[in-house]
Amino acid sequence: MLDLADYLQAEVDKTSIRKVAAHIDISKTTVENIIKRKLKSIPKVATLEKIATAYELTLPAVVEMAGVMLGDVDKFARLARELEQSPWIRKRFDELVSLSEEEFNYALDVVAFRRLHD
Repeated sequence: MLDLADYLQAEVDKTSIRKVAAHIDISKTTVENIIKRKLKSIPKVATLEKIATAYELTLPAVVEMAGVMLGDVDKFARLARELEQSPWIRKRFDELVSLSEEEFNYALDVVAFRRLHD
């Protein structure tokens, strides 16, 4: 599977950077930064969602293309459910995906507990 930078570069090669940015509904600068690997971390979840929607890909596939090794699909499914049920957690997406497996599971347990007791 191509990584996200290579995937978007291939799309740009077919058309133009402006057309790709417009198709995804993100800025030309964001597309350039992804392609040139200038981002310090993975793109924001909203950007990944737009890329997935624009190219009819699954969000887990795009997240993996961005360099997050999901490995355990259940882990990603659990995160997706929490993102859906607790939108405030989106602000912490980058931090969550960089945690170890143990830390990730603990964090999602805390999120689920908080949601149930709020």
